[in-house]
Amino acid sequence: MARRRPDSATALTTQSQNKPVALLNTLNYYEFLLQFLDHSDQQGFIHPTGAASMIMESEPSALLDQMTQYN
Repeated sequence: MARRRPDSATALTTQSQNKPVALLNTLNYYEFLLQFLDHSDQQGFIHPTGAASMIMESEPSALLDQMTQYN
């Protein structure tokens, strides 16, 4: 069975986002995705605003705070 990709997160690699992508990183679940996106950004495969539009926190309250402060 093929794994499903988190479409919102992988959209960062293909287009500029007007809205942030928020991920609740419980127990570091998204750590490898973050490493992949960091590497892709360093190699120039992610639109410059794409990497900046990701919000990732390990606590729900911190994630909600970040989301409400996003400009």
